Amino acid sequence: MALDPRTKPTPFSKFRPKTKAKVKRLNKNKKCPETEKPMNIGTYEVPTQLDLVQYTKRILMKFFNSYHEKTLYLLKDIKEATRATVEIEKRCHSGKAKISYRECVKQVSKKCVAITKDLVASLEKQKLEVTSLTQERICDMNSMRTDPIELIKNLATDEATMSFALPAFLRLLGGCSSYCFMDLPPDRRPRLRQLTDQDLVVRHFLTNKNYVQLIKETRSYV
Repeated sequence: MALDPRTKPTPFSKFRPKTKAKVKRLNKNKKCPETEKPMNIGTYEVPTQLDLVQYTKRILMKFFNSYHEKTLYLLKDIKEATRATVEIEKRCHSGKAKISYRECVKQVSKKCVAITKDLVASLEKQKLEVTSLTQERICDMNSMRTDPIELIKNLATDEATMSFALPAFLRLLGGCSSYCFMDLPPDRRPRLRQLTDQDLVVRHFLTNKNYVQLIKETRSYV
């Protein structure tokens, strides 16, 4: 039957993207075939090997992203806390106390730098392992070159350790304040009421000061 020339053609172009999308999904399934049939136990679905792979990838990325975020926050907190020590240093009792406090902060910062380098190195190593397991085409748990459970354990351990890193750093930094607010050395000079006439005579000859000057100076030590 001949078509009426006035009839508008069906816009097949609108359906082409859907057709292509289906082809892509089929190709993806061919790359990673689903050989296991779905199985249910009551309301629970038994995961297939491919389900386990995808679930493992999600867990790995979740742990890694959390670990990475905590590392960035730790570096930021360490930098801000170190900067805040300047205000404490201004309140030190003496110039010598300031020097001691500054040296202590310096030593703690050195330890912090070493810890930070270890964290960054560990983070880069974990990143390579996570990337290799999440970006490669893996259809079976046995095809993974690295044990994902062991990697998840390492990430969980590092993340837990990270939670204690900042409190430990702040404890070390706070310990430096003992140098800043350390009690001044006791004054060994005798107080006025302990000075005898003999002491005044000795000081008079040693300092060439009259007795009135000596008495005025010792009043500040009463």
